[in-house]
Amino acid sequence: MTVEVTLRQASAGATKVTFLPWCDGRAGGKVSEARAVRSANRKRDKPEGVTQTLKGADWQTLAFEMDNVKCPDGFELEFAGAADATIEVKSVCFKRSSYGGWWSHDSTLPAGRVWRAIAEVGNMAPLFINGREVPSASGMAVRPSFTFQGGEMFDCEALDVAALLKPGANAVALHSVRQGSAPYVYFSLTVVMESGEVLRVQSDGSWKFLGTLPLAAGPQVSAAGFADHEWTAAKGQQGATLNYKHATARPAYAGLITLENPQEPALFFKDRTLVELSVHLPPGLATPSLT
Repeated sequence: MTVEVTLRQASAGATKVTFLPWCDGRAGGKVSEARAVRSANRKRDKPEGVTQTLKGADWQTLAFEMDNVKCPDGFELEFAGAADATIEVKSVCFKRSSYGGWWSHDSTLPAGRVWRAIAEVGNMAPLFINGREVPSASGMAVRPSFTFQGGEMFDCEALDVAALLKPGANAVALHSVRQGSAPYVYFSLTVVMESGEVLRVQSDGSWKFLGTLPLAAGPQVSAAGFADHEWTAAKGQQGATLNYKHATARPAYAGLITLENPQEPALFFKDRTLVELSVHLPPGLATPSLT
């Protein structure tokens, strides 16, 4: 967050101006995400702030960068200069940068039926495929999530999207907006056709980006053939490590063989009984028997 204060002084000397943000009704200085640190900051006799220098008698706008401030509810201005100096404040403006928009990618599937399609998507971005929003694996639309506690916003879940894909052109779109810093947007799709052919789509520089359309534009943006001539090449960088906090969110093997336990959903077996597995292959690779 940036705080711009427009002010002037009666003298031509130099005055140190310190901006002290408040949190929960007390001057808290630079408030970090950590609860313990935030509590310690509030108890300081001299909380940390950001200082700029006011020079001369003309109107000036001083900018205070407060990158570590979390939800301030007030502020103080502390002046250190000549005795009996007169300071006049004209305006105070709070600015917070917003980063994000739409990322989209078009791909083409061959003729034939999709046998299996698993998409892995990060929690910071709603996912749209061919004009439809894809809910969470639990059936609820929990994305986007920016909950820092427990690293939830860095979670990634695996979704079955086979029913949304079709032969020919397919479009995928992700939307995310984050205050203060760039969002973490991740997508990986593995498609296995019944013939055994495998296709993969990964979020990378081949995607396109547009930052002006709202989330409500999802059905249009994710439709195959959407006019994207105003979009620019997506820029990405390595982000946080994927966090598969829940066992149900961990990606299953997205290859040509799947194994199932006919007795229960999980691959758990008693150590005193024979292990029985159901083995599934794409029909194009199936054989009469396995050894």
